[in-house]
Amino acid sequence: MTLRGVALGALFALLLAGCGRKGPVQATSSPTPPPPTALTNKPVMLFYEDDGLLLAPRIENVALPAGDAASLRPLLTALFAPAPAGSDPRSVPEGIEIRATYLLPDGTAIVDLSGPLLTAGWKTGSQAETMLVYSIVHTLTSNVPAIRQVQILVNGQPAETLAGHVSLERPLTPNARFVRAQPKQVQ
Repeated sequence: MTLRGVALGALFALLLAGCGRKGPVQATSSPTPPPPTALTNKPVMLFYEDDGLLLAPRIENVALPAGDAASLRPLLTALFAPAPAGSDPRSVPEGIEIRATYLLPDGTAIVDLSGPLLTAGWKTGSQAETMLVYSIVHTLTSNVPAIRQVQILVNGQPAETLAGHVSLERPLTPNARFVRAQPKQVQ
C-alpha cells in the first residue's frame, strides 16, 4: 500500500467516525465530589500508659465521622496528639505517623504507620513498644465495635516488630492484662 493509500484510508476512517454524531460535541465535566462527612463529637476511650506501667483508658471527646472505617484515623490522630503540659505520659512517641487505615469485612483493622522514628529503627525497650502497640489495639477495639483485631504495618509493608520486642506478624487482639480497670475522666 502506498503512502497515498494510507492517507486516504485514515481520512475515510475519520469521516466515518464523525458521521455517527448528532449535533456539536459536548464537553464533559468530572463528577462533583461528595459533600464532606458531618462530624459528631463523641466521648471515646483513648489508652495511655500510666504511672503503674499499664494502659489507662481515658475518656476524651473526639470529632468522628459516621461509619466504622472512617473513624479509625480520627481515633488514632487523637491518640497520637501531643500531650498537654502537665498531663499523664503518652504511649505514642514523637516521630511516628499514621500513613493509612483500613477496615476489612472480617473485622480486622489495618493500621499503617510510618515516620522518622520507625524508619531510623526505634531503639526502645519492650515496655514502651508493648504500650504503644496495645494502646492502638485497645483504642480501636474499644471504640469501634466492628473491629475484632488490629494488624499493624510499617511503611505499607508487614513488619516483624516496631522495635524488636512485640510480634506484629499476625493481627493483635485486646489483652486485658495490659490495661488498668478504671478510666480517667478528662474535663
